[in-house]
Amino acid sequence: MPGGCAAWYNNVNILLINGRKYCFGGKGTIMIYMMSACLAGCACRYDGGSCTRDWAKAAARAKECVLCCPEQLGGLGTPREPAELTGDGMEVLRGGARVMTASGRDVTRSFLLGAYRALALARHNGVELAVLKSRSPSCGCAEVYDGTFSGALCGRDGVTAALLNHNGIECVTEDEFERRQNDGQERADTGN
Repeated sequence: MPGGCAAWYNNVNILLINGRKYCFGGKGTIMIYMMSACLAGCACRYDGGSCTRDWAKAAARAKECVLCCPEQLGGLGTPREPAELTGDGMEVLRGGARVMTASGRDVTRSFLLGAYRALALARHNGVELAVLKSRSPSCGCAEVYDGTFSGALCGRDGVTAALLNHNGIECVTEDEFERRQNDGQERADTGN
């Protein structure tokens, strides 16, 4: 099923992505996805805030997912100076690009350490899907800030998203995850 869809069965949401089932929202369900901790209300963003989504907070409370903040796993504190990539996440992993703060400090090593620790956490928990915060230099999927600190976006993956994808873990943004959930709910409501 290319792109995936979601459906409700007995009040349990089943998200189908490329033929795999990801279950959440009911008793006894088994979660095999990872989620950016900031989506669940953890104040771990660079500015000390979060990007809380109600569904993410509920999933975390129900222990239905593995929470992760790669930047904190890499040893960066909160709050911290904003950082952007000088290339895409895969280039950072290969040593051809860096992660720099707005003041010019190179934080590449922390981003790499956090990405590899996130991968280890994902492998330990059997994660096959990661729901990651859009536009983040770690978690961004297919769109991050362009490295100029001007607010401009470009079509790149963040460091952690690139590493997880490279290792067979599908990465989607929170918006894509919500869209897939909503598409599946509409199909279930109409019987299609």
